[in-house]
Amino acid sequence: MQGRPNDRDSQILAGRLELLFRSSPTIILGVISAAVTTGILWSAYPHAVLSAWLAAVVLVGTTRYLFQRRFKPEKGNGIRLARWFAVGAFLSGALWGALCAGLGVWGTPEQFLLVTFVAAGMSAGATVAFSAYLPAFAAYAAALIIPLSMACLANNDAVIVGNGIFALLYFLIISIIARHNGRVMARAI
Repeated sequence: MQGRPNDRDSQILAGRLELLFRSSPTIILGVISAAVTTGILWSAYPHAVLSAWLAAVVLVGTTRYLFQRRFKPEKGNGIRLARWFAVGAFLSGALWGALCAGLGVWGTPEQFLLVTFVAAGMSAGATVAFSAYLPAFAAYAAALIIPLSMACLANNDAVIVGNGIFALLYFLIISIIARHNGRVMARAI
């Protein structure tokens, strides 16, 4: 019957979820990175905006962490947990993407480059942590990198525009890597 996962598909999904749910420490590191980034951008961004952003990152991070600690993959709940994991990844990426979008309004050239470096690190971490379930990786990385690229491409500085082009190329490269890693993981499970 098409549409129903067979035992092998269920086994692969369970293995993917096990890998995803081991990524809880990356959430903590993401919140720490957000706090450091807030401190660095404090002089350029409105304080209320950065404070609200950091509070949202902490809220989403805490919720994701508790979700991963509370729920464990069991027979029959795999796809539901995977989808909720992807929603959490998207929300986290979207918050970082919102910070990146603010660069077009408040960011200096140095801050564009710094936030690009942070975004590259965060998305590289997602390539490793989320490639077990490609929708989670894609949701996170797209929500983070596309707003950064758009903010860079809309800038008048040629170096920052180039930065936006490279960010899109980087997104393509890490997406290919994540897809490959996911396939390798599925074969290994």
